[in-house]
Order: sequence, then C-alpha cells, then structure tokens
Amino acid sequence: MKNHHLNRKIGGSLLALSLMLGVIGCTAPASQSADPLPTASPANSFPIAQPSIDGSTSRPTSMLKPMNPKLIAAQTRFSWNLFSIIHKKDPQKNLFISPISISQAIAMIYNGASAETQTAIGSALALEDLSLDDFNSANEDLRNALEYPGKDIQLSIANSIWTNQDTPISPNFIRRNQQFYNAKVESLDFNNKKSIGIINNWVKRNTQGKIEGIVDQLSEADRLILVNATYFKGEWSSPFTLDQTTPQDFSAPDGKKTVPMMAKRGTFRYFEMEGLQAVALPYGDRRLNLYVFLPKNGQTLDTVIQTLTPKTWSQWMSEFRTVPGYLQLPRFKMESKLELQKPLSELGMGIAFSDKANFSSLSTQGYFILV
Repeated sequence: MKNHHLNRKIGGSLLALSLMLGVIGCTAPASQSADPLPTASPANSFPIAQPSIDGSTSRPTSMLKPMNPKLIAAQTRFSWNLFSIIHKKDPQKNLFISPISISQAIAMIYNGASAETQTAIGSALALEDLSLDDFNSANEDLRNALEYPGKDIQLSIANSIWTNQDTPISPNFIRRNQQFYNAKVESLDFNNKKSIGIINNWVKRNTQGKIEGIVDQLSEADRLILVNATYFKGEWSSPFTLDQTTPQDFSAPDGKKTVPMMAKRGTFRYFEMEGLQAVALPYGDRRLNLYVFLPKNGQTLDTVIQTLTPKTWSQWMSEFRTVPGYLQLPRFKMESKLELQKPLSELGMGIAFSDKANFSSLSTQGYFILV
C-alpha cells in the first residue's frame, strides 16, 4: 500500500497529512505584572489566558450543556504537558501558545486514526478513559460555550478540512468533523497555486486579518489539510487609561528595559505564596480572565514555571481572593511560530509522524503526518 504524507505545522497551528493538518492560534490581549498594595518594581511575569466556564453567557443558559469535567481535566493536562516540553527547549525565550487551538486540530485527525495510532494520539491529548464518542461530544459542548463568551468579547473557533481532488476520504470521518467540530469541507486541486490562496484567505477571514496565511506550499503528495483558526479579542472589565500609562523600567531576564507601563488602583482577584504573586484580570462580564504571575524578588520565572502542574494550577485557582491594590502592567505584543512534531512526539504520538501510522478510519490509503 502506498503511503501518502500528512503535513503537520502548528504555528497558530497547522497540521497536515500529505494529509496536512493545521492549527492556527491567534493572539489575545495579554498583560504582565501585578503587585497589590505595596508597590514593587515590576519583574518578569508569566501571563496565561484561561477560560473559566461558569454558565454566564449572552446565550440562554438553557441552550448550553455543562462541560464534561473529564475533557476539562484532559485539556488542562495537555496544555501544561505541551507547555513544559516547549519551554524546556529554550527557557529564556518568550513563549505564546494556544493549546485549545492545537488540541482542536489534533482532535479532528484523531477521528481518522485507528489501532495503536489512535491510542498514541489519545495519550498525547491526555484523554485517559475518555472514549472517542464522549470526547467528540464534549468538544462540541466546549466550542458552543466558548462561542458565547459574553459582553465585549469576540471569540471564534473555526475548523476546516481541505482535500486534494480525487482523494478518497471516509464519509464517517467527514461526518464526525462536520457534526462535532463544525468543520468546513472543500476539495481543491493542490497542483493549482490558487489553492494556497484559498486556504490562506480562509485563515485570514477567521482571524480577523491577524494571521494572513499558514500554508506556504502544497504538493501532489499532500492529500488532506486540517486547519483550526482561533480568534480572541477582549475588552478589560475595568480598562486601563492612557493618562495612567507612563515609561518605566521593566525587569526582564536579559536586563531592565523601558516600557509603557499601565497602572490603576482598584480591587483585584489576587493570590500570593512563597516566591510569587498572581492577579486575575477579567474580560467583559468576567467569564474569561488573564492570569498574570510575578516572581518575587530573588525568584526567577523558570522557578515559578517548574512549580506549575495541573494539580498546583487547580489548587492556586481556588485560593484567589478579592483584595484592594495597585497594579502596574507593561503593554506588550507577542508573536510565536512553532514546529510541534518533536514536542508532540515527546507526548507520545510519534507513530503518527511515521510510516507506521494507521489512519484507516480516514481513508483506505496509507497516510502519516509530515511537517
């Protein structure tokens, strides 16, 4: 049986299987540095955008299903596992990833995997005892909930499948991805250069122009491209003001820098323990938050990151308390482009990138993922 390759590039995120599978993660407003009450000199911090699904939404709550706790737990494990592996490769580098965007793309191709390959991908996604049917249903519920994030927030999760013309694809694979992931499905001629523009224009539209393209080239060997485009734009529940933004020193691992530092007084959800401080900054009607972690004097960002696990994250989230304080936060912009074959292989799905891959639930032809 002839093997075709699936390209996988995840930078936003693109995954491809010649089959090409793509995931695109878009930037969200992020901020760094917190210090309620006694004013400390801002040091390097660790921002995290974390959705907190509590049922508050602009959509009637009767239309939303409660989140499957097994999926939330799996998504948390996958996020921290992936982050830890990538961070260890270059601890001094700024890192920005969208785990939900990456996991959505992997979830689509998971529906085409069989036997050992399916088990390996499930292990990488940290699914444990979550069945494929329950996994798909839970992802549908999560996507539906996130599409109604509340006032002053734009959040969209768009999926698409692009097939090379005349490529035999399992109708069940297409049906599942359309039903549970609302995937757009379209057949193109990958030999025609216009196909690159069609895919990239879809990406651009679904990220409000923030990501102009993700596919650089296509070949006849490419049989299928799966893309996730996640877009988020949120207004602070309590905005910073321009007249309170001034140039100040910011301590980073490579030395102090002068940056535009925002500031405000108010009440904040705040957490403190030995070695770090943290603050939660809500968007819109407070369903979604940015969590900012600040190492205390004498501590490094890497030390804080090493303590982060799904267990400690859950514990810390329960210990945030509302307190009055004074917050200083630098304005910044961050971009990342990552190749994820090695990190995902370290998570256990290396077989999916080899000629031993089994995607028989996708096609009768042999496929594997190729970066």
